[in-house]
Amino acid sequence: MIFYTGHVYYIYCSYIIPAHSKFSLCIYPSKARFFWINTEPRKTRLDAQLLITPTELPCLKHDSYLDTGRLVTFPSSALNTAIYKDVLKPSTANKIKDMVNKHPHLTMNERKLVLENLSAC
Repeated sequence: MIFYTGHVYYIYCSYIIPAHSKFSLCIYPSKARFFWINTEPRKTRLDAQLLITPTELPCLKHDSYLDTGRLVTFPSSALNTAIYKDVLKPSTANKIKDMVNKHPHLTMNERKLVLENLSAC
């Protein structure tokens, strides 16, 4: 499968406990870097959790939280399970960029990567 920045995929994560599929937002396709979308906000990085509604991302069935405080790199075995689900609206991409600029959890290089790549959405 070819991955694209700003697209959402459903990816099986056998290495997390319990193993399950996660909605994941592609940020940097060539390096398999993604943000996870979670049902509940991560308590360790509350200031980096962005509320995303089904209106903003129709593949979601309920309000969810995009963890903008951690870029995840998927192994190829997980990427092979990916199912395309949706694409970001430009307004949602802008909300993500605003959030990334407000918290300290990403490195400067990661922040730059997110901002540059989502600018194309």
